[in-house]
Amino acid sequence: MKGTLRQLPALVSLGLRLIRAGGVARWLTIFIGSTLVSTLLLTAYAVPGALQDPDLVIPRSERLKHLQLVILFAIPVLALLFTVLRLSSGTRDRRLASLRLIGLGPAQTKVVAVVEGTALVLLGALLGGGIFALVAKIADAWGWGSQWLRQPLAVSWKSITAVVFLVVVIAVIVAVSSIRVLLKDPRGSRSEAAKANLSWWRILPLFTGIGVLVWLLLQDHQKVFNEYGVLPDWWTLVMFGGWVVVGLSIPLVVPLFSSWIARWLGDQDGWLAGRLAGRRLTVEPASATRSVAGLALATYSSIIVLLFIAMVTQGSGRFVLEQSYLEQGPQPISLKVFNAEQAAEISQADIAALEGVKHVFPRFKVTSEHETRLNASPAYLEDLTEGGLNPVEGALCGSETGSVPCLEVVIGSCADYAQFRVITDCQEGTVQIASNAWQKSEGSYLSPSEVTLTGQRGQITLPLSETEILVDLEATQARFLKGVTEDEHIVIPPAYPGVSEILGPPRSFAITADGGRDVQVSLTQFAEQNGFEVVLPPSQTYEKTMLGRAALLTLIASIIGIGLLTVAVGLLDRTVERRRAVGSLVVIGVPVTTLRASQVVQVLIPMVLSVALAVLTGSLSAQVFSVLLRFEGLGVGDPINFTADIIWVAIPLVIACIGVALATLPGLGARLRPEVLRRD
Repeated sequence: MKGTLRQLPALVSLGLRLIRAGGVARWLTIFIGSTLVSTLLLTAYAVPGALQDPDLVIPRSERLKHLQLVILFAIPVLALLFTVLRLSSGTRDRRLASLRLIGLGPAQTKVVAVVEGTALVLLGALLGGGIFALVAKIADAWGWGSQWLRQPLAVSWKSITAVVFLVVVIAVIVAVSSIRVLLKDPRGSRSEAAKANLSWWRILPLFTGIGVLVWLLLQDHQKVFNEYGVLPDWWTLVMFGGWVVVGLSIPLVVPLFSSWIARWLGDQDGWLAGRLAGRRLTVEPASATRSVAGLALATYSSIIVLLFIAMVTQGSGRFVLEQSYLEQGPQPISLKVFNAEQAAEISQADIAALEGVKHVFPRFKVTSEHETRLNASPAYLEDLTEGGLNPVEGALCGSETGSVPCLEVVIGSCADYAQFRVITDCQEGTVQIASNAWQKSEGSYLSPSEVTLTGQRGQITLPLSETEILVDLEATQARFLKGVTEDEHIVIPPAYPGVSEILGPPRSFAITADGGRDVQVSLTQFAEQNGFEVVLPPSQTYEKTMLGRAALLTLIASIIGIGLLTVAVGLLDRTVERRRAVGSLVVIGVPVTTLRASQVVQVLIPMVLSVALAVLTGSLSAQVFSVLLRFEGLGVGDPINFTADIIWVAIPLVIACIGVALATLPGLGARLRPEVLRRD
């Protein structure tokens, strides 16, 4: 140890010289990658807290969801860091092995490896922390992201120091762990064709995680929730643990699966490109798949984030309703009389002629008076009528003798009333009471026989029909809104004799219009020009949810972008690292087209396996979450459909993967310069 300390300056100098020996492209990529990783980790740490309202107490379940999103984002970022740290690892290990063979001790070799692997990482992480702090201060001063952020991004020296320390510690671990073999026997690391035999233990974590998720999926979900429909904390933690285990297992099993396919390709004789690819993957199964590990984790994380998007869109009945208003329609819009003289010049026909208007329902100011309406069991009512008693006779609604308030009067036709209720048994030309169908099946009524209607111009008494309009409350709530109540109405046709004489001018118009913002803008302009006040359907939930959806889609784009960047960096580095081996194949007469086909096969095998496993396991993880959680507007156990979202992500991902694979082809078979061979 004392000797190592005395030699420390020389060992540090040797490590820095190895950095320079790796070439400008390698050390610049490590520096930029470390800067990017540090900035992204600080962003992932600060953004969830900035999204929270500082005046509200955030429940534990919401904090857990934020933690899940942070970890899902951090996983591909850390995969990028691991890829950057292992750039040109084969060439680096051979250099260190050469130092061991000429007499450098194990402790001295570790020091050289740590200096070579962490010096640039430390500088890049510090620069990333400074960039994040600067951008956060500028964003706070200029109001960037004010639509999403409820408070400034949290920037502290503690968080920056913690992230820089984490990145450097990971770099030290990678630098030391990667040389454990050459410390024992450096001769193996000097070989470029040592066959790798991977252990079957790599499958165990994947099957364990899948087993946990399947166990959760097969549970009796009705027994999981308490009386408030809330999941217990342990259940959520077990599910989250299954997510993490499955996601981190993909980079472990892909090399094993790739080696199986590679051995089959390497043993066949019919396809030279496939045989070359198989032999190369057999030699370096882990190295070949390391570059696509980040993409696999990014795909897996993105699928789970897609579930969060489906959760906030499909899981809210109010969002679905407001979305229908603003997209496919129809939507309810009300025009209230603001300037009576100006509005009097506008008729119902004028409003109906406007573009996008489907139905116009004038509303009048009226009051009603009738005998009390009694709801009771059939047996009780039978006893009353057999005894000749009528408890509602002479008891007027809303009075001291009445037991209930008067029913609200709707002056409108059956078509008018159907604009906000799903009804049956409505008869034009008669005055009817509209009641809920389920109430009619549970009890009976003693109903008034007539109603006295008071309008702006007089009063009239109208007979009530014995046939009532039946309102399907469940269908009404499904079509319009969950908050539709069980209120009953008296529906009076405006064409009923004597009614129009007492009504006066309409106080408002209830409009059923096509969906979309354009219709809202058109009706708003019409209202301002003609003495009306417009009341548009609510859109706060839709707008808030769409902002959240945009943030999550940005997160997905960032995750996949980081994954593709990881693949590109890893594959290009591996192509450069193997140029000497490829050059030797060109010398012995292997066609360049065959080498390019072999290169594509080497890229596609681990990439296809990684993405396929990520999609399958990610869909399972998301399905467990969608079945177990109870969302507003969805019943317990109803799965959320986000297949279209997966396809939306998968198609660009496949195109991008093909592009990355093709980007590794230029330069294959090119003539190697002497300085390149000396540096390798």
